[in-house]
Amino acid sequence: MYELVVVDDTGDEVFIEDYRSQREAMNAADDILTATVGFRASIFNSETSQTIANDNDGRGWVRI
Repeated sequence: MYELVVVDDTGDEVFIEDYRSQREAMNAADDILTATVGFRASIFNSETSQTIANDNDGRGWVRI
């Protein structure tokens, strides 16, 4: 299971959703980040306890 969390430029969570695949979560996040300015997203993998994040500044997804 992959949990997508999107926060706005003040750090408030504006979207939280669970997905079955990382690709699904990344696609949903990319749709949100494309339509907004200053939002950031992270995806937590509950099986491996790893998180990837996208701060919407052009670097793409990075493991944190």
